[in-house]
Amino acid sequence: MCPSENKLANQQRVAMKGKFWVPLSTIFVFGFFWLINPYNKPLLSLFLASGVFLLGVYPFWIWLNKPVRETIPVIEFHGLFYALCFGIGGFVDPIITKTAMFVKESDLQSGLLVTVLGLLSLYLGYYLVAPKIMGPIRESIWPLVFDRKAYNWFILFLYFLAFGSNFLIEKIELKLFSQITNTISTFLLIVLLHAWLNGQLSKKTRFLLKWLVLPANVLFFSGLTNSQIAGFVGLCIIVGIIYMNVRKHVPGILFTIAVAIFFFLQPVKGEFRNIVWFQGTEQTQFEKLKVFTVLGLEFYREAINTDQISLALALSYQRLHHLHVTSAVIVDTPASQPYLYGETYLPLLTKWIPRLFWPGKPVEDLGNRWAIQYGYLNPFDTVTSFNLPWLPEMYMNFGIFGIIGINFLIGMLFYTLSKFFTGFCTDSTRFAIGLSLSGSIMFVESHLSMKTGGIIICLMTLTTFMWILSILFPSMVRSQQKNSDRK
Repeated sequence: MCPSENKLANQQRVAMKGKFWVPLSTIFVFGFFWLINPYNKPLLSLFLASGVFLLGVYPFWIWLNKPVRETIPVIEFHGLFYALCFGIGGFVDPIITKTAMFVKESDLQSGLLVTVLGLLSLYLGYYLVAPKIMGPIRESIWPLVFDRKAYNWFILFLYFLAFGSNFLIEKIELKLFSQITNTISTFLLIVLLHAWLNGQLSKKTRFLLKWLVLPANVLFFSGLTNSQIAGFVGLCIIVGIIYMNVRKHVPGILFTIAVAIFFFLQPVKGEFRNIVWFQGTEQTQFEKLKVFTVLGLEFYREAINTDQISLALALSYQRLHHLHVTSAVIVDTPASQPYLYGETYLPLLTKWIPRLFWPGKPVEDLGNRWAIQYGYLNPFDTVTSFNLPWLPEMYMNFGIFGIIGINFLIGMLFYTLSKFFTGFCTDSTRFAIGLSLSGSIMFVESHLSMKTGGIIICLMTLTTFMWILSILFPSMVRSQQKNSDRK
C-alpha cells in the first residue's frame, strides 16, 4: 500500500470514531418520543416530526461519512438547526406564555409539512442545481494568509489587542466599532484554535490559549455570565467545528456539555436577570456564574420532587421551539395579516452601508415590529426582540411559494459560499475566513437580513484588516495563490 493510500485509510479509521454520534442520537430521540411519547402526540405528528428530524440531520451524516472533512459544514449545521428547532419541536408541546400565541396540534402539523417542503427545496438548490451551474467546489480563493511563523506570537498579540479593544468599545457602547472589533477578534481566535489543533503553535502559545484566552472568552464574551446562553453554545459550536475539521471526529463530550448547560440554565434565565440586572449589586463573573448554577440546581430539584420533569424540559426547550412561531404565522397569514411581499428583505439592499456614511439609515427593528404587528407582543413593548427565524419570515412574505422559492435560492447561496470561501480549507487563515463568514447562517433563528447582512460586513472588515496587515507586516502576511481545483 502506497503512503497516500495509508494516509487515506488512516483518515477513514479516524472518521469512524465520530460518525456514530448521529445514528445513536437519532435512535435516542426516536426511542424517547415514539416509545415514551411524554406529550401524547398523535401518530401523524410523530411521523412528520421524524421526517423533519431525519431530513435535517441527513447532510451532517453524509459529511461525517466523508474520509476527508476539509469543507466547513455550513449546509450541514443549517440542516441540524431545523432538526433541533423544528423536528424536535414536533415532538414537544409548546409552552404558552403571555408573549406567545395559541396553536392547535393540526397547526403544528402544518408547520412540520411546510418545513419538509422548505428543506427539500433547499437541498434541491444546493446538491442538484448549483453544482451543475457552477461546477465542483473549489479550494478557498482567499489570497492573503498568515505566515506560519506568525502563529506563535504575532496573531496572539493581535488577538489580545482586538479583545481589549472590543471590551472597551462595548463598555462605551460604540456599536459600529464593536461589530468590527468583535469580527476581528473572533477571526483571530479561530485562526489560533485551528493552528493549535494542527500542532502549529509553540508550547507557550498553547498554554496561553488554553488557560487564558478560552476562559476569558467564556467569562467575558460568550455571554454565559450575563444570561446569554446562546453565546456560550455558539462558542462550543465554533470549537467543535474546528475540532471536526482537523481531528476528523465529533467532539461528542463538548456538544453534550453545551446541550446540558443550555437545558440546565435556560428555564432560570429570567430569574437570574432579575437578580443580576435589576438588584443593583456588583458581582464578579465567577459570582454570577455561581448564582446561575444554584438557580438551575434548585429549579430541577423542585421539578424532580414534584414529578414535573417533562414540563421542565419543555420550558428549557421553549427557546428553541421555532416550529411554534412558524405554525402561528401560517395560521395568521393571510387570515389576519396580509402578505408582506418582500418588505422584510428590503434592508438587504442597505445593510452593507456603514451608518458612519449614512447617519439617517433606517433602524432595523423588525425583531420587535413584526411581533407587535402580529399581536405576539404588547403594543407598548418597544424593547423586546421576538426572534423571527427564516422559515416563518418566508411565509409571511410570499406564503408557500416563499418557502419553496427562497429556500431554493438560499441553497444556491450556500453552494456559492462553499465554492469560494468554505470549500477545502486546510490553511488556518482560510478556514477562519470561511467560518467567520458562514457562522451566522448556520443557526438562523433571526430574520434573513440580520443574518446574511453580517456576511457582507464581515467580508469588508476582514478584507480591509488583512490588506492593512500585509502592508504593515509583509513578513507575517503573505499572498498565496489558489491551488488547483479539488473535488
